[in-house]
Amino acid sequence: MLLETLVLGDVGTFRGEQVLDLRPKTRAGKNRPVVLFGGLNGAGKTTILNSIRHVLYGRQALDVSVTQKGYEEILRGMIHNPPGQLIKPDQAYIELHFTYSRLGKKVRYKVIRSWIDRGSSVDETLTLTQNDEPKPLLTGDGAQAFLSQLIPAGVSQFFFFDGEKIAALARDDSDEVLADAIRRLLGLDMADRLRSDLGVFLRARKAATAMGEARKELEQLYAEIEAEKTAIGRAEADLQGPLTAELTAAKQGLERRKVALTEQGGAWAANRKSLEQRLDELSTQRVDLEERVREDLSGISIFALAPRLSSKLLEQAKAEHRQDEHRIAVKAVRRQADQLKALLSKALAKSGDSRALADACVDKWLGGIDRGVEKKFKPLHHFTASDFDRLDDSLRKQLPIALGTLRTIGQKLNSTATESIRVQDELAHAPTEESVEGAFSEYQLATRMVAELEMRNRMHVEGLRLRISNLINLIRKSKKLEDALEQSGVSANAEGLASRVQDMIADYKVAAAEAKCKTLERHFVTAFRRLARKEDIVDHAIIDASSFSVTLVDRHGRETPKKRLSAGEKQIFAIAMLEALAKTSGRNLPIIIDTPLGRLDSKHRAKLVESYFPFASHQVLVLSTDTEVDQAFYTGMRPSISHAFHLQFDETEGFTSVSQGYFWNHLELAHAA
Repeated sequence: MLLETLVLGDVGTFRGEQVLDLRPKTRAGKNRPVVLFGGLNGAGKTTILNSIRHVLYGRQALDVSVTQKGYEEILRGMIHNPPGQLIKPDQAYIELHFTYSRLGKKVRYKVIRSWIDRGSSVDETLTLTQNDEPKPLLTGDGAQAFLSQLIPAGVSQFFFFDGEKIAALARDDSDEVLADAIRRLLGLDMADRLRSDLGVFLRARKAATAMGEARKELEQLYAEIEAEKTAIGRAEADLQGPLTAELTAAKQGLERRKVALTEQGGAWAANRKSLEQRLDELSTQRVDLEERVREDLSGISIFALAPRLSSKLLEQAKAEHRQDEHRIAVKAVRRQADQLKALLSKALAKSGDSRALADACVDKWLGGIDRGVEKKFKPLHHFTASDFDRLDDSLRKQLPIALGTLRTIGQKLNSTATESIRVQDELAHAPTEESVEGAFSEYQLATRMVAELEMRNRMHVEGLRLRISNLINLIRKSKKLEDALEQSGVSANAEGLASRVQDMIADYKVAAAEAKCKTLERHFVTAFRRLARKEDIVDHAIIDASSFSVTLVDRHGRETPKKRLSAGEKQIFAIAMLEALAKTSGRNLPIIIDTPLGRLDSKHRAKLVESYFPFASHQVLVLSTDTEVDQAFYTGMRPSISHAFHLQFDETEGFTSVSQGYFWNHLELAHAA
């Protein structure tokens, strides 16, 4: 599959029609698979990922189930809504052009999903066109069924994903998220549904074998119907009479106890749990922020703790660099002078005085050339030129960025500490529990009484509902018995086939899981070794075919629990597993990845830039901020970049504009295609 063009019409922060060319280009005879989207947070990067998923899957693209009303609200929220504009758009559309190879033949498809807000409802339309034909190939549910079969939503999650998907896999120490992903990959959820449906079928067929006594059962049925009608009448009378009156009196008593408790300071007691819960949340936030500070200080930010020493280090490195350059220049000039002397010696070989005079002239010309070299200067670090360039870039360019991030975390940490002190102060100055114990006990007693009466009422209502449901079932049963009599002749053969299919599905699940897990292990180890900074951390991996838990084993045969990996290594683990799942699926789809480098350190980022993006797929769409793919990583990725787009959000007008290039490199990528 190759994504060609994405067209957004008044979607999210994109105003009007925006056309994005997603086809990777070939430059200097080399295929460049990466299409880079750069933008600050809120500029619309995630909108691009969500738009591609939405145009293909519609409601199926959502991570949670929603009602039709809820889905209409989501569609309404996706329409561009500029601030301060009197006439706002009431419709939007997404258009995607892509090619797909089917049976060795490339087919070009165009999918258009549009929707319009009519006030009381939102109307959505979907059309699918093949090979630029004027008439749509399919529309509506037919088009959706075709797309879901062409690119199953369960498989696409391994190819179209964002930082949250990576974070979920990274945090998944129990492997529950991974197990669900593997089941979707293997199609085991569909096999389970099929096996369950066959079980329902078998139960129905077995019940049909007892149809010889259908008439006797119908007579019993009529008696049960009359008994249920009588019981329902009594239950309705009880519900409308004493039960309701008793519950009303109990609620009034509860309200009086509540007023008394409030007057004695019980409002605090009622809120105590929420205050304690908030204090626990703040404590968790503080621990997380402190961990982030420690992670940041394990990188370039550590130099912020010694600014004077860092400056001296940089000055010393510059001085050594200058001395090294001067020494190299002096050596080069002296070599040239020796060659000049040799030439003059040949030319003046017959005149000894002239030769000495020529040598003296050259030596005089060389006099003082090494004045810039300090003979007593002793280098401390012996940096190479490339070491000096990296040190200079780190301390002058990357350190200020890292300090900005560290200050932001510090501000959040101070804010969390301030709020913790405030909550602790509220708890410290609150009245003691003993002072409201009496009123609180009475309130609790009244609450329990109301709860018991409400439970009794609910059970009574539930019993009434069950009786009504049973009555309906009894009335329907006669029809089912008649239908079962008609079909009883084919039950024996159908039961045998269904039972054998159930056994076959069970065997298939075991065999498929074992085979796929072996393939997944191989792809995962290959990807993890390529991406991990520590090359000896994983020699092989074992994925249990029943629980899908992952065990990492190093080259010494020692097991490495996933929870012992660092935060960055866990993200590398997640990305490697996503790549392995994608390869195991057997699908040749593009990769779309949104904000992938969130909490990776510089070395892990470099590994991802060098070893993942260029090789992840034939087409890789990377959506990033300037702090994720910064100038250094951009330079490393440049040989694999086809072209780039820069997304800029106008705060005043409230829309995103799209231009060629990536932050600081607009002209280069705009004209290099």
